[in-house]
Parts: sequence; C-alpha cells; structure tokens
Amino acid sequence: MHLSMVLFQNVSSGSSLHMAQNSGSKVISELAPYLGLGTQLVAMVAVFGIVGWFIDEKADTAPLLLIVFLLLGAIAGMYQFLRQITKLQKKKSG
Repeated sequence: MHLSMVLFQNVSSGSSLHMAQNSGSKVISELAPYLGLGTQLVAMVAVFGIVGWFIDEKADTAPLLLIVFLLLGAIAGMYQFLRQITKLQKKKSG
C-alpha cells in the first residue's frame, strides 16, 4: 500500500498514522546506505579529472592526461561502487 494511502486512509485513527510513519522510516533506513553511492562515483571521476587537468596544465600535454585520469576515475569509481553494493548485499542477506 502506498504511504500516502496509509496516511490518509484513516487519519482519525492514531494507529494508521503510526503505521505510516513506521513504514516510511523503514523504507528510508533500507535506502540510506545506497543514497551516497552515486555521489561517490561522480566525486571519484571529478577528483581524478581535476588531477589530470592540473598535471596536463603543468606538463603541457593537454588533453591526454585529462582523458587518462578521467578513465582511471571512472574505473576506480565503478570498482568502489560495485564493492560497496556487494558489501551491502552481503550485510542485508546475512
């Protein structure tokens, strides 16, 4: 049942409101570990990209090292992403 349906099904009953709050907090607590994974992936690519750009500027090799570091950032970010997903799934199942 959708959260808003539970909330408005019987507002006069305190138990319905309490049940809706419990199910909403349960959903949030189950999703919370996954919410930062996308940000971590983007941050990894951005940090590697900035490092590549900085080295390119100093070594006058633009855009070679920027591209290399962006690819390295994407690979490292995906590795970290998959590692965290696997860890969370193991934690959830056992």
